Amino acid sequence: MPDKKRILVVEDEMIVAHSICAGLERMNYSAVGPAGNAADAIRIALEEQPDLILMDIHLGSQMDGIQAAKEILKKHIIPIVYVTAHSDPHTIDRAKTTGPYGYIHKPFSENEIRSAIEMSLYKHEKQIEINRSERLLSTTLKNIGDAVIATSRDLTITYANPVAKMLLGVESEVLPGQKLQDVMQLVSEKDARPIVWTGEELMDTADRWYLPAGCLLARINQEYIPVDGSLTAIVDDQGKTAGVVAVLRDMRRERKHARTTRIRKQFENVINEIRTRLIEDAPPDIRAVLGIMAESVQADKACLCIYPSKNGNSEGMEERFSWVCPAEGDTSSTKNSCSHLCGDWWKGLITGGEALLFANIDALPQEAAEQQELLKREGVGSVALFPFQSRETGYIGAVSIYWPETRDKFNELEVHSLSLMVELVSAYMVRARTEELLRSSEKRFRTLIQKSSDVITVIDRDGQFLYVAPSVKKTLGYAEEEMQEKSVFDFVHNEDMAELRKVFQKMLRHSEEEMILECRFRHKNGKYIHLESIGTNLTGEPSIAGVVINSRDISDRKRFQEELIRARDTAEAMSRVKTALLANMSHEMRTPLTGILGFANILESELSEGESRDMAARISASGLRLMETIESVLDLVKLEADKVRVQPERTNIIDEIKRNVNLHARPATHKDLGLEVKCRMAELYVDIDRQLFGRIMYNLLSNAIKYTDVGFVEVSVTTERDLLDEWVLVHVKDTGIGISTEFLPRVFDEFQQESSGYSRKYEGTGLGLTISRKLAKIIGGSISVQSKKGEGSTFSLRIPLKVSDGPKREQPEMKLHQPSVQQTGQTPRILVVEDDFDSSEVAKVYLGVLYDVVSVDSGEKALDEVKKSAFDLVLLDISLGPGMDGVKTLKTIRKNSAMESVPVIALTAHALRGDADYYLSEGFSAYMSKPYKKQELLTVVANYLSE
Repeated sequence: MPDKKRILVVEDEMIVAHSICAGLERMNYSAVGPAGNAADAIRIALEEQPDLILMDIHLGSQMDGIQAAKEILKKHIIPIVYVTAHSDPHTIDRAKTTGPYGYIHKPFSENEIRSAIEMSLYKHEKQIEINRSERLLSTTLKNIGDAVIATSRDLTITYANPVAKMLLGVESEVLPGQKLQDVMQLVSEKDARPIVWTGEELMDTADRWYLPAGCLLARINQEYIPVDGSLTAIVDDQGKTAGVVAVLRDMRRERKHARTTRIRKQFENVINEIRTRLIEDAPPDIRAVLGIMAESVQADKACLCIYPSKNGNSEGMEERFSWVCPAEGDTSSTKNSCSHLCGDWWKGLITGGEALLFANIDALPQEAAEQQELLKREGVGSVALFPFQSRETGYIGAVSIYWPETRDKFNELEVHSLSLMVELVSAYMVRARTEELLRSSEKRFRTLIQKSSDVITVIDRDGQFLYVAPSVKKTLGYAEEEMQEKSVFDFVHNEDMAELRKVFQKMLRHSEEEMILECRFRHKNGKYIHLESIGTNLTGEPSIAGVVINSRDISDRKRFQEELIRARDTAEAMSRVKTALLANMSHEMRTPLTGILGFANILESELSEGESRDMAARISASGLRLMETIESVLDLVKLEADKVRVQPERTNIIDEIKRNVNLHARPATHKDLGLEVKCRMAELYVDIDRQLFGRIMYNLLSNAIKYTDVGFVEVSVTTERDLLDEWVLVHVKDTGIGISTEFLPRVFDEFQQESSGYSRKYEGTGLGLTISRKLAKIIGGSISVQSKKGEGSTFSLRIPLKVSDGPKREQPEMKLHQPSVQQTGQTPRILVVEDDFDSSEVAKVYLGVLYDVVSVDSGEKALDEVKKSAFDLVLLDISLGPGMDGVKTLKTIRKNSAMESVPVIALTAHALRGDADYYLSEGFSAYMSKPYKKQELLTVVANYLSE
């Protein structure tokens, strides 16, 4: 059901207003309002926008109904019907100004108001349609591509759309009022005679007159343009002619399009002719093709040059072709050439293959100055150059077209067509060159295959041989035909068959997949030889359609590899023997030194001043010297055997340096030397192997004190940065004897001392600096030296400053705890398990004064002792002779519930790098290496007994 029409009632008499509203509802309208005054009428109308307004004129306010209607119509087009008792001429004239749709006098009947409303709504709808049609017509006439001119019956122009004004070349205000025959002057394109047309005759016949073909319109500026169109009489509703409509079309674009189409067709024919020549002629005449190109654009010369790029993979020499338009009647002009006009000035101007167009050769760039003079001498006025380049082959070249006259500009269609022609020709030239090179390359490739010592074969997806190179005879003993139509699997050793099939099937699943495989292949003599094969899956390549395999005999290499493996196994076995020898040497030397140094220390501490005490001190010093010599030799052997394992940890090297300086305080004091550390930093953490760094510092400080008799030894620490890394520099400076210039190059060599032979002043093996340099290299650093004879030396250790986020490694502070009697009043009992009698006695003497010491010489006896009585601490040797070793003894002791928490200290001559970590990981509470000092042993024991 359609929506009810909404009608606003404006009436100052409310009884009348409600009566009208009730009547509207009965007539199936929707009443809006009512409004009793002009202000309410305007407000409601603007807000509700009703379909119609019944407006009383007299509203009893300052503004009457006519004024209210004017305000409403300023914003919205709403049909208004006046309902009023006023019918005087003045009021009616005022009402007309608002364009009312009706005027009803009071009193009125319901039928009168129904008729007025229906007619007003109908009239309004039709007016809307008319307005829409007029807007559509106006828009169409303004935007139509043709010129439209309308006239009255006397041919006076009444309307002209914008296109007409542009076509005639006049302003918009000029045309209306002028006579059509004055502005539409037509002439014949053929003979320039005026074309006469009679408007009166057209009026009389009420017919249409079409402009004849070849008609030109004279514009106001005397320019003539081609037009087409017609003149048609306007007939009114009574069938009478009321004027003329002239419709004119500007034919310039159509003619240009037709001309372009014709020229394009001509160029298409030329392009097709060139394509046909290049495809069907064998070989095509490139000179003739250039002539076709030039003649298609009325040029008199053309040339082509092509040559390999220096940066490409192309080969060969430069080639040039040219064509010159023959003179009229000249039959010998085929010998003429203009190839010398090509030049190479354009090479640096190639940008994406775009054409280089010069309508006047005076516009040529500076790079072509010489070429410009040559072109002028040859009578060239303009030139178009089309460069081309093949990125795949590396060839570059250009086609040049020459005209004798200069030009205003180049035609876009002409340039485009020439570009297509050049594309065809250049593609042929590059392809022809490439095919020639491919044939040459294929010939060289076949020669290489036939001469190659490798066996090159092609097999299909089933493993059948499709091709076998002649080299198979030399490598495998077979003739080519003996392997044809056989499978590769017929020749492979059974033990290698499964792996070959697996790899072969995997390769077939992927295009261009490669495989590398070693397998045994049966020789014609029945023996198997080792082949290394590289296969490439080219089954998808139509020209090959198989797997290309390149195989070579590696039997000699296999034998050499087996020899290397045997040599490696032998070397590893020797290395294990050497490691065991090092361990045994270390153990067997440290064990007796424990007794020598221990008893010497005991004698030195117990004897009073005199010759005997001095002898004991000399025994101790000699033992220490022997110990250092042993340590140096073992270190060197380990370095040469590459047995040193780096274990970096985050360490404060300032503390580590100070610790090593403190170790040398006594010998420095003995020689009355100054010994100090100069460093502004209290902390400097570096990821470094603390033990190896300490060994280097110990050696450098020992040398500095040894070779300095007067003055001081100073250690300084700085940092520096180079382009890549940051470094720590540790300088050990002394005021000693220095090093001569001649000896400096050999100062880090093994067993080297500047004073040598029977008369040398300083003892030592000459290994300290050698070992220090090797250790520095292992931890990523280096050692250098600056020295002058008689003035001292400075050794500089340079190590990388690398810091991780790991835990800091602090140097433990050992505090000596005085032994005390336990709460029970008993003296702590210590069990010493040691198979070497002298070492056992030394330990008993060191500890016997303070503790109750029990000693046994085997692991089995140690177990018996812990069963019989309790001990507070156990000193346990590792190598205990026949029977249980120290590790097994420890594990058995721990099974005794009374001994689970008793400290067990490994006291052993096994002192190679890594031994301490191993024994601690096995469950020992602490580790001490032989030989040891009395105070060291007492400190460790006291620390564990005090816990």
